[in-house]
Amino acid sequence: MKYKIFKIKEGKIQQWKDWCIFLNEHKPEVLETLKEEKVTRECAVLRGDTVFYFMIGEGHPSSDTELNIQHRKNVKECLEPVEGEVLFDFNL
Repeated sequence: MKYKIFKIKEGKIQQWKDWCIFLNEHKPEVLETLKEEKVTRECAVLRGDTVFYFMIGEGHPSSDTELNIQHRKNVKECLEPVEGEVLFDFNL
C-alpha cells in the first residue's frame, strides 16, 4: 500500500474537486488505467485543504493516455506533497 499526503495549493480546491468529479464520471476509463498500472484500489480523501491518498497494487508508471496526462497536470497544478510518517500499517 502506498500513502501520500498533499496540501491543496491556495485557490485550487475547486479545480481539484472538479477533477475528482470528472474522474468519477469517467470510471470505466479510470479502471482501465488502474489495470494497466496493476493497481487494485486508489482512493483520495479530502479534509480541509489536505488530500490523503491511498493506493494498493504495484503502481507501474502510467501511460500517456489523455486521462493520465490531465491527471498529472491537475496533480501538479493543485497539490503539494507533505511529508508524513506511517505509524502503523497492518495487513493480513
